[in-house]
Amino acid sequence: MNMQETILTPDLAMIRQHLAAWAAPYIGTEYEDGLCEIAYTAPGGAAPDRARMFALDDLDDAANFAAQENARGANIYIGAALRAPDANPHKRGATLDFYAAAFAGCEADEHADKVAERIEAADLKGAIRVRTGQQPEKRVHHWLPLRELCDDPDAYTEALGALVAHVGADAKVRDSARVLRLGGTVNWITDPAKHAKGYIDELTAVITEDVPAADLDRLARLAPMPGWQPAHKGGKGGNGGPGEIIRNAAGLVTDGREAFWRQIVIAELAKYQRKTGADPTAEEIFDAAYSGFCHKTEGDDRWTSERGQRELRKRVQNTLRRLRLGHLARHGLYSVETGTGRDEAERVQWERDQNRLDRADPTPLIREMPEAGPYPVAALGPLREPAEAIARATEAPVAMCAASVLASAALAAQGHRDAETLNGTAPASLFLLTVAESGERKSTADRLAMRGVRDFEAELRTDYDIERDHWRDAHEVYKATRAKIVADKKADSAAKRADLQALGQEPPAPLKPHIVASSPTIEGIVKHLPELRASIGIMTEEGGALIGGHSMKAENRLATCASFSAMWDGSPLDRWRAGDGVESYTGRRFSAHILVQPVAAEALLSDPMANGQGLLARFLTCRPASRIGTRLRMEKDAAADAEIARFAARIRSLLSRDLPLAEGTRNELAPPVLPLSAEARDVLTDFAREVETAQAPGGPFEDARAFASKTAEHAARLAAVLTIYADPDAHEVTGETMAGATEIATFYANEAARLADAAIVPPEVADAERIRLWLLRSWGEPCISARAAAQRGPFKVTDRARKALRKLESHGWLIEANGAEVEGKPRREAWLIVREVQS
Repeated sequence: MNMQETILTPDLAMIRQHLAAWAAPYIGTEYEDGLCEIAYTAPGGAAPDRARMFALDDLDDAANFAAQENARGANIYIGAALRAPDANPHKRGATLDFYAAAFAGCEADEHADKVAERIEAADLKGAIRVRTGQQPEKRVHHWLPLRELCDDPDAYTEALGALVAHVGADAKVRDSARVLRLGGTVNWITDPAKHAKGYIDELTAVITEDVPAADLDRLARLAPMPGWQPAHKGGKGGNGGPGEIIRNAAGLVTDGREAFWRQIVIAELAKYQRKTGADPTAEEIFDAAYSGFCHKTEGDDRWTSERGQRELRKRVQNTLRRLRLGHLARHGLYSVETGTGRDEAERVQWERDQNRLDRADPTPLIREMPEAGPYPVAALGPLREPAEAIARATEAPVAMCAASVLASAALAAQGHRDAETLNGTAPASLFLLTVAESGERKSTADRLAMRGVRDFEAELRTDYDIERDHWRDAHEVYKATRAKIVADKKADSAAKRADLQALGQEPPAPLKPHIVASSPTIEGIVKHLPELRASIGIMTEEGGALIGGHSMKAENRLATCASFSAMWDGSPLDRWRAGDGVESYTGRRFSAHILVQPVAAEALLSDPMANGQGLLARFLTCRPASRIGTRLRMEKDAAADAEIARFAARIRSLLSRDLPLAEGTRNELAPPVLPLSAEARDVLTDFAREVETAQAPGGPFEDARAFASKTAEHAARLAAVLTIYADPDAHEVTGETMAGATEIATFYANEAARLADAAIVPPEVADAERIRLWLLRSWGEPCISARAAAQRGPFKVTDRARKALRKLESHGWLIEANGAEVEGKPRREAWLIVREVQS
C-alpha cells in the first residue's frame, strides 16, 4: 500500500452534506417514509452487491455507516431514487422498490467537461455535483433537481434515458434502481486495468447549491446528441434497455418484465374502472393481471415464485397509491374515491376523444361470442338442490355452481366405483373448467360446494396427528431393534437374516391428510403420490396461476398435458428421475375443477398443444353469462344454507367410507364397476349416435370434434357420479339418470362448440388481432411503424408485421399517418393507433 492510500480517509462532514441535500426534497411530503439506500462493495470488491436501507430521520446513522465501511476499503454509493418503505432493509434495491425521485442523475466518467457543457447548453445544472476523481481525467456525477417529485418509474426511466443520450453521459445510469457515488467517501480503485490506465484512489468531493429545477417532461423530450450510440444495452439477462420490453419470435416477453407488469396493471385498472365505476382493491387488480403476465412472459421463473409474486403485489399497491394521489392523470386515470387528479385525467381523455371525432368506428376483427345456453339444472337429479342452493346463496351463475357441485361429488364418488361406458370402463372422475370474470363470486361458490371436502380433510388431519405420533414411536423401536440385530457380533449372518425377517418391514408413515391440491404442479402431485390417498382432487380458484405457471411453461407443457390426460384416463403415472429410479403408480383417481378468468382461459383454449393432445376434450368447460349488476338480493337464504349443509354432510359421509383397495396396498384402488342398466345403455347408445352425426361437415359439432368424440364417455361418467352420490351401493345406472347425464353432456358439448367457434380465425386475421392486442397492451406511443412493430412486436418478420398492420388499417384500427414520429424519429410508413371505440 502506498503512502497516498494510507492517509486517505472518508470525510464524514461531506458525506452528511450529500445526504442532507439528497433527502431535503422528500421531507414534509407524502414520501418522507421512504428509505435511503446505501450500497457498498466488499472491501476491495468491484460491484456494490450489498446494501443497507435507512429512514430519512436516520441519516446520521447512514453517514456513520458509510464512513465506517468506506474506511474498511469498501466503495460506497447512494440510491439515485428514494426506495419504498417495505424494501428489504439489507439488500440492494430493485426497480420494484422505486418510491419517488427528486433528482435526475447522470454520470460523466469520461469527457466530463464536454458533458458539463452540454448540460449547461440545455439550460440545466446539478444541485448536487460529486467529483469522483481527477486522475487520469476529471469524473463528475451531476444530480439535476426535478420541479416535482416523480413516483412514476416509467416516466423517470424515460427522462433519464433521454437526458443521458442528450448530454453523452454514462448509458448505464438511466433506470430507477441505479446508484451513484456517495460524496465524501474515498473512491478506491480495485480494478487492475484502471490502475494501469493511471487511476488512483481519491477522496470524492461534493458541491451543493440552489439551482433552477428541471421539468421531467422536458427532460424526456431531449433529443439524443449527434452520433449517440450507447454501448450499454441493458442489465443481465436481457438485451433491452431499462424500461424496454423485449419479445421473442413467439411474442413472449423475455426482457423488461417489470415494465410489462406495470403496463398490464395500468390496463386492468382502467378496464376495472370503466366496468364498475369504482376503484379496485390491490388483490382484484393482481388477480386480473397475473395470469396474463405469466402467459405472456418466458424465461424467468423468479416472478412466479412466492417472493416474485410478493414483489408484483407491491407494485400493484404502489400503483393504487399513485392513483389516489392523482399521479396517474397522464394515463387518463383518477381515483373515483378521492377525485384527486380528475381535471387533468379528464383533459387527457378529452384530447383522446378529439383525436377520434373525425373517424368512423373500427370494425371488429373477430365476431363476438354468442351467449351461453341455459344450464340444464333439472338434469342434475340429486345434485340439483345443492347447485340451486349455492346459486341462491351467492347469486352466482347456476352453471358455475353446478360445476363446483359436480366436482365435489366426483371427488367423493370416484374412489368407490368405476363407470361402465359403451366400450368398456372408465373412472367415475370429472375434469371441469369454469371461465368467469373477477367478481363473479367463483371463490365463494366453490368454497360452499367444497365445504364437505374441507370438513373431511380436517378430520383426516386430526387422525393423522395421532397416527403420526404412534408411527414415530413404532419407527424408533423398529430402527433401534434393527440396529441391535445388525450390530450383534455374536450372531452369524443366517441368524441375523432370520431375525430381520422376523422383525418385518419398516412401518410406513401414515398417509398425508390431503385430498385436494389447490396450487399444484404435475411434478409435485406425482412426486407425493406414495404418501397421499388414492382419490385426489385438483381444485383451484386461481386457475391463472396453474395455466400460466411452471407446469404450462413451454418446456413443460407437453409433459403436463400428457400427465393430465393420463389422470383423466385412469392410466398409470410414471416418474422418471435421475438418482431416484423409475416409479409407476396405478389405481389412482383424479377429479379436477379449475376456475379461471377469461384472459387466462383464452390462452389455454387457443393453445394448439392442449388441443392437439386432447387435454381440452377431457374437460367439461363452460363460460356462463355474467350476473354482475343483477345481484340485488342482500338477505340470507336460510333454506339455501340448510341445503348446503346437507350437501356438505353427504360429501363428508361418502368420503368417510372405506375405499376398495387392491390387496396388500394402502393407496391403490381396485374399484368395482357400476354397470349400466339395459335402458341406460340404450339411452347412451342413441345419444352417441346423435353426437356422431352432429360431427359431420356442417353439423353443430363440426368444429368441436375432439370434445364431441368423448361426449358419450362424459355422459357415462356423469351418470356414474350422480348414481354413486345418491347410493354408492347402487346395482346399476338407471335410464332416467343416464337421460339426465346426456342432457348435461349436451350442454357442455354446445359450450365446446361455442368456444371453439369463437376461436376459429383465419391466420391473417389472427395475426392482425394479435398485433392489435400488443399495440393496446404493450406499446405506449400513439403511432407505430412496420419496422418498430417487427422489432418490438410479436412478429420478427417485417413483411408479416406490415400485412397485419394493413389488415388493421382496413378494419379501422389504424389510421395512415406517414411521416409520424415513432421512437423519436419520423417514419415514412406509419399509422396512428385507435385505442378506444366511440360509444
